[in-house]
Amino acid sequence: MNKNKLFLWSCIFPLSSIFWSQLYQDGYRIFKLGFPFNFITYHGLEAPAYNILIFKNFFTLTSFRLDIYILCVLATYFCLILLIKMINRIKSPTT
Repeated sequence: MNKNKLFLWSCIFPLSSIFWSQLYQDGYRIFKLGFPFNFITYHGLEAPAYNILIFKNFFTLTSFRLDIYILCVLATYFCLILLIKMINRIKSPTT
């Protein structure tokens, strides 16, 4: 899998988690990332930009946090790279 496809998948996975989020399925239609990408908000690990007053007003008005989404994309990209390396190592013949 090339890097472009890998990056595309890492962008799609966190976005698709919105639709299996419990808040979205309960009819609130709040765009929050679902499991497993919601660990950042559940544990109170907020991005540093949230503490800046200008960004704080913006992030409280919108329920979709772009900074947390970017962090989830990077984490997903890293995990997919590790998963592909592990699969390739298992598939490769041992000598």
